[in-house]
Amino acid sequence: MNNTSGIVLKSIGELIKSELKFVVPSYQRGYRWTKRQVEELLDDIWEFSQKNKKDNTFYCLQPIVIKKIEENKYELIDGQQRLTTIYLLLSYFKNNKIGDWNKAKEFSIQYMTRDGSENFLKTIKKDISKDEYEKNIDFYCMYKNYEKIENWFNEKEDINISKVNLKKSILEKVKFIWYEIKTENPDFDQENSIENFIRLNVGKIPLTNAELIKALFLLKIDNHDKQIQLATKWDEIEQTLQNDAFWYFIYDKENEKFAKRNYETKIDYIFDLRKISKNTNKIYDDYYTFNEFVKDINNQKRVEDIWDDINKDFMILQEWYNDKKFFHYIGFLVANKDNVAEIINKFQQNKTKTLFLNELKKSIYKKIFKCKDRENKIDDVIRELSYEENKDKIKKILLLFNILTLLTNDTADSKFPFYKYKIEKWDIEHVHPQTEISLIRNRGEWAKVHLEYYAGINLDDKKRLNDSEIDQYIDKNVIDDNVKEVCKYLLDLIRLYDDNKKTDEILKKVQEKFYEIHKNKIRDEHINSISNLVLLDSSTNRAYKNSFFPVKRTYIIEKIKKGEFVPICTQNVFLKAYSKKFDDIMFWTEDDAQSYLEAIINACKDFFGNKE
Repeated sequence: MNNTSGIVLKSIGELIKSELKFVVPSYQRGYRWTKRQVEELLDDIWEFSQKNKKDNTFYCLQPIVIKKIEENKYELIDGQQRLTTIYLLLSYFKNNKIGDWNKAKEFSIQYMTRDGSENFLKTIKKDISKDEYEKNIDFYCMYKNYEKIENWFNEKEDINISKVNLKKSILEKVKFIWYEIKTENPDFDQENSIENFIRLNVGKIPLTNAELIKALFLLKIDNHDKQIQLATKWDEIEQTLQNDAFWYFIYDKENEKFAKRNYETKIDYIFDLRKISKNTNKIYDDYYTFNEFVKDINNQKRVEDIWDDINKDFMILQEWYNDKKFFHYIGFLVANKDNVAEIINKFQQNKTKTLFLNELKKSIYKKIFKCKDRENKIDDVIRELSYEENKDKIKKILLLFNILTLLTNDTADSKFPFYKYKIEKWDIEHVHPQTEISLIRNRGEWAKVHLEYYAGINLDDKKRLNDSEIDQYIDKNVIDDNVKEVCKYLLDLIRLYDDNKKTDEILKKVQEKFYEIHKNKIRDEHINSISNLVLLDSSTNRAYKNSFFPVKRTYIIEKIKKGEFVPICTQNVFLKAYSKKFDDIMFWTEDDAQSYLEAIINACKDFFGNKE
């Protein structure tokens, strides 16, 4: 590439040979990379070094953006986290005398916010004193990541024999894209820079759209203060988006527009909202969004104006996140595949908050009820829902019911955790079991769960009783004859778990006895009604999914006691908060189911009105 363009590739070896000095200005935060980020970088470089041994291949790191201070000395505007990590890796090689090492030459990094940072990096080693590296957070992070590098090499015995080759590969084939800001040069060819960006893109250098866009923006802004402002705001946006609670409020990977996008750099999504959302074509290359912004700049759009628009989009998202109604209405829509960009457009078209909330409410209604539903009352539609035929609609209503329950309390700050709902893959679960006991596959585990509930015996406990002691314990401690008989059947199931023919017959006897004990169960025709369904996480033990109400209730209460998330309405069901009668606290009855159903219907009617 033409060196006068401001964009070149520099290998790690070149940085060392030139004895470059980097100064991290005070407006930037200190070194904060995590051990996980260090490990991912090491894994990536190692994998590359094994697969790409040709002379003309190289591994490209994210851009570093610099401004020359004096000969061989640069202000490091962007890229200090990864550059510092590379320095730590080189320090490991030097300290362990891996390969030939010219101690007279190395590059250096100085943090203006921390006195002594340059010297600390130069002298860092494994046995440094705790007092020294705990002087400040920067030193602590540097030391801990150096320690991670040491451990990474120790954990990979197959790599130990190739340290010299890996070091050689890093020095020669690991390169930074070097963007030098030359605002003092009036003849600096900005258009040539853009051409180089496109050339990098065509060359498939593995950068994210956001990394390319950031460097492009910094190159096109000729005011140093504005460059600093952009870099600072950029980090603020990325940090906010890294918060799972915020991220999963606005993002759902099931949305077909973004399903195949990998958002390691979350700010990429904000740029995609501007470009991918407005494109009806469903096929996108990896750098579609970046190329669209290049087109904008080629069409004489000012970078400052483009960046202002991105900031406005982000500020809208922040406003929604901090407003309880916006958060829950929009969170519901995004969780059901609505496009955030389209919601932003609606927001900008409505003059008042009330009008916008009404638009959101209409969108929620359309997500749940189809046109033909509008002829009937909401309660009639909900009563007729069936698990086999309307699973998707039921899941949406149960999600909405949980959200509306949280919204009814104006004084509480509780928000529905959409990030848990999406990460843990919450789904519909029957309160009273749907599955015939004879169809249960994991019979041994299922029997253990029920034996612990009915007899108080945990067969997985380290202090395990032998068979005769278990039989004696049941005879002595289980008073109800039906329960005692069930416990003995359960023991037979556990002891014969691999003999399906014998366990089929035992399961039939267990089922008969269970129905005698749980005689107040709901009617068969209501088993698959929404009145017998709740939201529950997919990680719940399969043995509990087919359990009767008291066993499942005990499990749910244990989750609540441990502080694990259980949706508020699911908690209410198993605590019988909707029930009008409390004489059968350990059973899920027809009265309980009907009271729960009325609570769902009333919440939806209050929200939507009786008809749309």
